[in-house]
Amino acid sequence: MSLYNPVVWQDGMFMKPQHFQQLDRSQSKLSSMLSANASPLHWGIKRLEINSQLLALGKIGITRAEGILQDRTPFELPLLAELPEVKDVDPSIADKVVYLCCPLPSERSELFGTKKDGARYTLESQEAVDACYDSEDMANIVVGKLNFCLMYDHEDKSAYTSIPILKISEVKPDGSVILDESFIPTCIDIHASTVLNKFATEFASMLKHRAESIVQRLGVVDQQGVSSVSDFMLLQALNRYEPLFWHCASAEGVHPESFYRILLQAEGELSTLCSASRRPIEFTKYNHGDLTSCLSRTLDSAKMTLSVMSEQRAIPLTLKDQNYGIRTAAIPDSKIIDTTTFILAVKADVTLDVLHTQFVSQTKIGSIDNIRDLINLQLPGIEIKPMPVVPRALPYHAGYTYFELDKTGEEWAALKNTAAIAVHVAGDFANLSLQLWAVRL
Repeated sequence: MSLYNPVVWQDGMFMKPQHFQQLDRSQSKLSSMLSANASPLHWGIKRLEINSQLLALGKIGITRAEGILQDRTPFELPLLAELPEVKDVDPSIADKVVYLCCPLPSERSELFGTKKDGARYTLESQEAVDACYDSEDMANIVVGKLNFCLMYDHEDKSAYTSIPILKISEVKPDGSVILDESFIPTCIDIHASTVLNKFATEFASMLKHRAESIVQRLGVVDQQGVSSVSDFMLLQALNRYEPLFWHCASAEGVHPESFYRILLQAEGELSTLCSASRRPIEFTKYNHGDLTSCLSRTLDSAKMTLSVMSEQRAIPLTLKDQNYGIRTAAIPDSKIIDTTTFILAVKADVTLDVLHTQFVSQTKIGSIDNIRDLINLQLPGIEIKPMPVVPRALPYHAGYTYFELDKTGEEWAALKNTAAIAVHVAGDFANLSLQLWAVRL
């Protein structure tokens, strides 16, 4: 015997209410199976409003809910069904998930009844007008409304179809209930979750900010450098995903699994260009019934990837010509004196040996306050030494030789108390060009 087999209609049969009930069940089951096979993850909350006033009284209640049950039954509260009864929260309860539940249809229990019976539908009488004729005659008919209730995760829900909608973080001494704001309910639209909706907007803004930062960096021409190819590749990836996340943040009906897929793809591509390992973190298997566990780690990782990328690895310190062969560059932030390595890029129409010997001995580097004393008194200042390998963070500059500034001397410590660094070259080097960089190695 099956609760969902179709009715066989025969000539001369005596029809009973059970025939039409069986027809309803078979048609509902057929529709549910088709929907489940076409989109197995299309169930959850579309809209949810929690009664915040009840939270202060130590109770849980909802004022509106719309979505699709796991058995593919659509619902809209309070339009098509009564709101579930308010649930009292015990003061000892913490870290508990609350589910919106509806009884499953069963061959052994009544489909229609009262809330106390645990039936799937509750009975209600209503007046209906005849819509086929121009008549004002009313008829009293009995309709069924889905019977919803709220249950905790530790309660037996085997006879119910359920959707996790919120999580209780704690109950304060005064009895008020605090909800876990990081909890993500099972939903069919990311806008039903404050966490996902907020993340989509924030992540799109972060992508935009990083892209604009790279564009600004690529537009620096006073250092006469050729921009790094990796910057263009990174900008291309950012420009690819920024419109997608703006779309997710504004469009209705974006399923969390589709959002998760875009996020994984973006993180994988950005990891190639940003992370030290060049590999993304091991992704968490998607679990539609527990979105918090599978999405939270990925959301945090995606933000971390962009945060690391936001740090400009090579900061150009523009050298400006002053009097008597002195060049100065403003230090934008005193923190970079401790967190970066200063590199002087030199280009001149002389041999490499001349740069390594004469240029090193005839160059004075120090704070803008001390540079004249270093020159007049022949003090050493900040020493420089040739670099065997050009740092990857620096853009490619053809014909340049790179020198690292020594950070161990007293003059280097003096930079912390000044607003600019000064460079003086005493010798005559044809077509001399200098660039100064602060690099995070």
